[in-house]
Amino acid sequence: MAIACEVAVNVADASLAAMRRGDEPSEVTEIPIPLRLRGPGAVGWHLCQAANLNDEQIDAVSLVAGQLQRMWSKHGGSELLPSSWDGENLQVMFLGGGGCGKTHTILRAIKPLIECFFGRGGFEGQCPSNAGARLFGGRTIHNSIGLNATSSMKVEHLGLKGKTRTKVEKITVPAAALAIDEVS
Repeated sequence: MAIACEVAVNVADASLAAMRRGDEPSEVTEIPIPLRLRGPGAVGWHLCQAANLNDEQIDAVSLVAGQLQRMWSKHGGSELLPSSWDGENLQVMFLGGGGCGKTHTILRAIKPLIECFFGRGGFEGQCPSNAGARLFGGRTIHNSIGLNATSSMKVEHLGLKGKTRTKVEKITVPAAALAIDEVS
């Protein structure tokens, strides 16, 4: 960003100097603002176009991008938003038949949008099955909450303690968004 600002200042200085000399100002080159600095709405639209999403998929992304845009504006247009946001939370459920593009929309547009404004730890993807978790680039739900093959399902044993609690907090606390995919 510093280089783009420096170039813009140099172009402006050269044009101003030409005007002071009475020369015709040279053609002004438009320096585009980096996409991220224009906000989640602009980034979301760019991701939708890049992922070749259809109108319904774009509508789904716009729900998330619109809420992020409001949060981003309230936070002063900062590049990264705090994951512990005190404002309104957005809860979205995408429903559709197999092959309609739910996972594609999440992975190609929503995940990068969330990570762009909350950082790499801002998105946590989970699935009930290991195969789904690998496809989704996440982890299984039971792994995320600290359950393993030897875990007891008795109510009194389900509380998080010690290392398990620390592990779950490292996964969930920094995440601004939790997506659970392949739930039937």
